Amino acid sequence: MDILDAAKKLNTGKHHSVQNDDVFIDRLNHKYTVTMILVFAFIVTAQQYIMSPIKCWVPAQFKDFYEKYANDICWIMNTYYIPMEHDIPHAETTRYEQTLKYYQWSPFILLFMALCFYFPRMLWRSLNNKSGLDIEKLVEAALKQEQQVDQREEREKTIKHITNSIRVYIENRYASSTQPNHHPQIFFKKFCYSL
Repeated sequence: MDILDAAKKLNTGKHHSVQNDDVFIDRLNHKYTVTMILVFAFIVTAQQYIMSPIKCWVPAQFKDFYEKYANDICWIMNTYYIPMEHDIPHAETTRYEQTLKYYQWSPFILLFMALCFYFPRMLWRSLNNKSGLDIEKLVEAALKQEQQVDQREEREKTIKHITNSIRVYIENRYASSTQPNHHPQIFFKKFCYSL
């Protein structure tokens, strides 16, 4: 029976439940921004490792293989940026003051940024499951309350439900932290009686 249920869920594409525990700004951060950064990371990675990673300025008399060699050297060694309207400095120390060292790391930086945008979502989900307070239901109630502009009594009832749920949770947490923990004593007594 479980296999058939899983197959039905797989067939319809509804094999996981969508939790409504965030708002548009949260989804913008953990979903759309991450997707956009990953697309750019893929484009930059493809450009660097499949196509030509860098185009350095080379003299016009260079043949294709010289140009490819110069571009490979520019890629491996760090390069420097000089605006088109400036002359190339003759002193090497002046050239290397404007060295660009980041371009080889761009895909990794983008992947790290995507992880930084998605990490709060992972942290929220892992802590939400362990909290003992049904955050998903409270957020759904808050979203429902937001839509109840005309229904004042229903809105107040929803707000009271939310505040009551949070109050009960806090009281239970406080009560459990102030009472002595008897679990080790119960385990010890059961263990001694079994001998």
